[in-house]
Amino acid sequence: MNDPSIQLLEKFRALQRRLEHLETLETLAIIPWRDYSGSSTFVGWSAGTLNASVKYKLIGKLLFCQYNIYGTSNNATTTFTLPYISLDAANMLATCAAQDNGAIISNAVAYGGNPNIQFYKDWNGTAFTASGAKRVWGQFFYETA
Repeated sequence: MNDPSIQLLEKFRALQRRLEHLETLETLAIIPWRDYSGSSTFVGWSAGTLNASVKYKLIGKLLFCQYNIYGTSNNATTTFTLPYISLDAANMLATCAAQDNGAIISNAVAYGGNPNIQFYKDWNGTAFTASGAKRVWGQFFYETA
C-alpha cells in the first residue's frame, strides 16, 4: 500500500474525477436559457392581462425550467406547456410560489402532467379561483421522455 506508484495512480484518478465534475458544471453554465414564453400555451389568465416568462434549458434528457406567470384569472385551471414532456409525469411534483385572487399561497404545487405543467393551490389538488390576480412562479426540473 505504500508503493509510491500506486499512491500516485490513486491521486491521478481522484484528480481526473474532479476534472470531469468541473467539466459537467461548466457545461451547465454554458448552455443558455431558452425563452419559451411566446410559444407556450397558457390556460387560466385573461389574454389581455397575461404577463409570462417561461425559460428552459435541456441538458441531455434533463429539462430545467424557471417561470413567472401573472395576470387576471379567468379560469380555475392553471397550466402552461413546455416543448418536452416528462418521462414520468406522475412523479414530477414541485412546490412553487403562488398568488390566488390576490392572496399569497404558501403550499402551491406544480405537477408535471403531459403535456401541461399544472398548478394547484395545495397538495390536495385544490384549483385556483377563476377571478382576481393570479400568479405562479418558481423552478423545477424533470427527465424528458
